[in-house]
Amino acid sequence: MKYKVHAALFLVTLFYAILFSFAGQIMPDYLDPGLFVWMRIVVAALLFYGLVKIKKKSPKIDWKKDGKEIALCAFLGTSGNMLLFFYGLRYTLPINGAVLMLCTPIMVAIIEHSTYKIPPKKLQVIGLLLASVCSFLLISNRGISIAQGDVFGDVLIAINAAFYAFYLVRVKPLLNKYSPNRLNSATFGISVLYVLPFAIWPAFHTDFGAIPMDVWIKIIYILFFTTFVVYQLNAFAVKNSTPQLAAIYIYLQPVLAGLIAIFLNREPFSVGKVILAILIILGVWLVNKYKPKLMDLK
Repeated sequence: MKYKVHAALFLVTLFYAILFSFAGQIMPDYLDPGLFVWMRIVVAALLFYGLVKIKKKSPKIDWKKDGKEIALCAFLGTSGNMLLFFYGLRYTLPINGAVLMLCTPIMVAIIEHSTYKIPPKKLQVIGLLLASVCSFLLISNRGISIAQGDVFGDVLIAINAAFYAFYLVRVKPLLNKYSPNRLNSATFGISVLYVLPFAIWPAFHTDFGAIPMDVWIKIIYILFFTTFVVYQLNAFAVKNSTPQLAAIYIYLQPVLAGLIAIFLNREPFSVGKVILAILIILGVWLVNKYKPKLMDLK
């Protein structure tokens, strides 16, 4: 199971590494962020609902007992999270967004340890700081500039990072009770209503016929891989590990993005980048090695 969790989180990280460059090519030229988020949520809700119908053995949701918490997770982890992130990218640079998302693992660590009263271990803190600093240095080498981005967009993405951190911690108890598909079907179903007001107006003022085929391919990629597949894999990982482990993999995004850029000859290879990548992986390993036990997070 341990290897399946790491494989799931690695794929989540890989899919997200590609998302940053694709999203900027879609919004706002072809799709409004609110409409795009609603499309993501509707497609994922339908797919998760279909899986639940196929696998009928999973426990049904006790709405009377867990309805409020599920509604909150739907806001923090799907609708509110996605809206803030996509609107943030509309007003700032993708690379600024990538840096700000590095706050998520630190926030998760603070929330997780304060919620479950688990004191952090020294090597865990060292690993978190090592991965944070090296990830920032790796991304900053690609040209981050606060002056080039809009502060409003940066603030939106920072709030999105906080929302996602709270979501990862709060969804863990629910995943201990319900299957990932069942829970995702519920959160995405609720989020369809949350995001609808942001999508109605843009839907009637979008020329879908003017969207080129290459952009449609990127849209489909985001709808399927970085929404449906990512949330399925992420829920599986959080259910079988800890919120902090799921968050710490965010630090591998700049590593994978850099490898992809080098492979496509968009960035030069350098020894410095290799050293930073190795240190990030070491930091992730330290956090994983000294993460809280599953029994502490029940």
